Amino acid sequence: MENNQCSIGTGTLLLSFITGLAAGIAAALLINKNNEKSAPGEETEDQLFI
Repeated sequence: MENNQCSIGTGTLLLSFITGLAAGIAAALLINKNNEKSAPGEETEDQLFI
């Protein structure tokens, strides 16, 4: 029993890896979405000034 108290299970490591990967993908998609929103918004503002 003493051996299992200090080690991290493979299930925990796998869940941690998947969670980190999902968070990274979500952050990348959010940043990409914000960049796409800002670019057309700048173009419409330029058209309004013209």
